[in-house]
Amino acid sequence: QQRARVLFGRVLNGVSLACWLAFLCALQLSLVEPSHPALIGAGGLMMALWGFYLRRSSITASSRLVSLALNGLGFAALPAMTPLGRPAEPLCLGGALMLGE
Repeated sequence: QQRARVLFGRVLNGVSLACWLAFLCALQLSLVEPSHPALIGAGGLMMALWGFYLRRSSITASSRLVSLALNGLGFAALPAMTPLGRPAEPLCLGGALMLGE
């Protein structure tokens, strides 16, 4: 059962990395229209729940750490998407990510 947890954590991180790369490449190729600031609040809630899910699903600690690092770096690389601006958005989402952990 431990082997299945390790394998699931690795697959989850691999899929997360592929999704972040595709999403960031798509955002670089198109113009980003400003969205409502509630988008950051909804994303923050999802990231707080993501950390809770990773703990409850018995994912290994190393896989949880890699997942947190991938999502944190992904949010840091996003362009400004709301009127909140560049420094506030990654801090809000990263803070929510750490709160969930």
